[in-house]
Amino acid sequence: MAPDPAIDAMGRTTGTITDLHRAALHDGPGIRTTVFLKGCPLACAWCHNPETWSPRPQVLYSAWKCTSCAGCASACAAVSPKSCHAVAEGTHGFDRAACTSCQTCVTACPSGALTATGRSVSAAEILATVLRDRRYYAASGGGLTLSGGEPQAQPAFTRALLTLAKEAGIHTCLDTSGHAPVRIVSELAPVTDLVLFDWKASATRHRELTGVDQTAIAAQLDAWLAAGVPVRLRCPLVPGINDDDEHLAGIAALSRRAGIVGVDLMPYHRLGGDKWARLGLEYPLAQVADAGPDAVARWRERLQRLDAVAVGEG
Repeated sequence: MAPDPAIDAMGRTTGTITDLHRAALHDGPGIRTTVFLKGCPLACAWCHNPETWSPRPQVLYSAWKCTSCAGCASACAAVSPKSCHAVAEGTHGFDRAACTSCQTCVTACPSGALTATGRSVSAAEILATVLRDRRYYAASGGGLTLSGGEPQAQPAFTRALLTLAKEAGIHTCLDTSGHAPVRIVSELAPVTDLVLFDWKASATRHRELTGVDQTAIAAQLDAWLAAGVPVRLRCPLVPGINDDDEHLAGIAALSRRAGIVGVDLMPYHRLGGDKWARLGLEYPLAQVADAGPDAVARWRERLQRLDAVAVGEG
């Protein structure tokens, strides 16, 4: 994982993020600023942010933008014994295994085919951006949400961000997979107003679909509830993949636990498929259709029959 904590020359806690979205409407209550942290221990088959898996900066390649000018190859060769890029007969090749993410090629690319993801930023810098929209948070009941990736993979940075926001009177929300040591909960709970807790698959299929089993995640959920932090379940559902009866029954049972304030169904979409290609990865659900209103209605009806509590759509 990324070094944590990291301190810059001014003594500020820093971390690695991929993006920051202002005026976000689906990452907790009200109008929010959502910060996407880099690094995640899961590898979900439906992930629409695969660029957040690695804790390190990366280079993304969009083949359709490439003009085969070979500027990237020249720039890379100038700083590396072996260029990661090669252009032969109008075809661009990218040896990702040899890439150090120095991003020299990104600067040299005139067409925007090569782009960088992942940058180091201080918690104080992010707070300055968050505070620009303070009046919108006050009017809508919004605030700051940390997402990813997995924010708990950078615990010191996450704690610093949430602490600064709380000190500034900003509502704080943590969007987490729950796959992190239970001890981190005691560090984050005092500065977290709401947890958006991902519940992704049944226990029997969790490792197959996400790369990890459910044991540590269930323990973390117990810890958040014991700490008294309100928890809203976020449940990505993919038709024919993880919408089985066992998983839906598990969601319904969890929804009735004290401290669970609601359930958000997150219908599958393929909008992130392009990111997999830009990272040189094969998208495993390319043939799976988006979940439409009919699928969501079926899921909601099944959960209601199972006496699920406060089911909405994220």
